[in-house]
Amino acid sequence: MDPGEIAAPYLLQNRNHFRQLLFIVPPLFAMAGASIDEFARWVKQQAVRAGLVALGLLPGIIAGFWLHPYEYVYYNALVGWTSSVERQFETDYWGTTMCEAAKYVSGQAQPGDTVLFTGPTLSQLFERCATHPFNYIFGPSESLTEEPGVAVFWSRFDNDIVLYPEFDPVFTIRRGKTVFAVVKVMP
Repeated sequence: MDPGEIAAPYLLQNRNHFRQLLFIVPPLFAMAGASIDEFARWVKQQAVRAGLVALGLLPGIIAGFWLHPYEYVYYNALVGWTSSVERQFETDYWGTTMCEAAKYVSGQAQPGDTVLFTGPTLSQLFERCATHPFNYIFGPSESLTEEPGVAVFWSRFDNDIVLYPEFDPVFTIRRGKTVFAVVKVMP
C-alpha cells in the first residue's frame, strides 16, 4: 500500500494535526529574511527601507491588537483567519480564555458557588484569575454529588455544544465568528 494512501485519510480525519506541519514555517522565514536582506542592499534610501519594514510589520501588529490576549491563534490566518476555523481547528489550546471566563463568573456568581469543568487543568487556570473562592466539580458525570450553578466549557471537541445542552449560554468568548469558550448557567 502506498504511504500516501495511509497518510491522506489520517490528515483528513485529524485536520487539527495537519497544522503541525506549519513547523516548517520558521525555516521559510529564515530564507525569506535572507532575501529581504539582499533586497535591502539594493534599496539605498533609509526612508524607503523603513517604510517597507513598517508595511511588512503592519499586518502582524493589527492582528496582535485584534486577537489580544489570544495572539497565539494568529496562525489561523493561514487557513482563513478566525472566521473560517470555528469547529474545524483547535483555537485556545493554552486555556487562556479561562481567565476571561473567571473574571466574568466572579462578577456574576457568589463566593462558594459550584462551577463545573471538564477537567482539573481548566479549573486551575480559571482559579488563578477568579476573585472569589468557588467549589469546582468535573463532568460530565451521571454521579455528580452537587448541582452546578455555572459551567465553563472550551469549544474544543464541541464541549460547549454537546455537554449540558440544557444549560443556558450567558457569556461567549470569541474572536470573529470563532468561539473559544462558553460560560453556561443552570436554567
